[in-house]
Amino acid sequence: MPRKPNTHTDRYNRQWDIETMEIGETLSISYRIDLSFGIPDGAVQLHTDRVRSTLDAQATRAKKKIPGRQYVVENGHYISAREALIITAALTRTA
Repeated sequence: MPRKPNTHTDRYNRQWDIETMEIGETLSISYRIDLSFGIPDGAVQLHTDRVRSTLDAQATRAKKKIPGRQYVVENGHYISAREALIITAALTRTA
């Protein structure tokens, strides 16, 4: 079911989506790196940490704002058909 945008602003608000999730719902963010230019050493871990820490921080804010909520954050990466590395993190509300 589509969510209504935050009434305080016209832009998309991921934090509001996290705070209004139902148990079992998942939200994810991704980062794309084009492999045709090569990847410097450590870049995959740097971007994975950035994507993961974004959702970790937002889950922590939601837990503080609404006590009793529990979330699980998972991350991974894969190679797309167009030779790009996709780094993804997913947040799921568990309670």
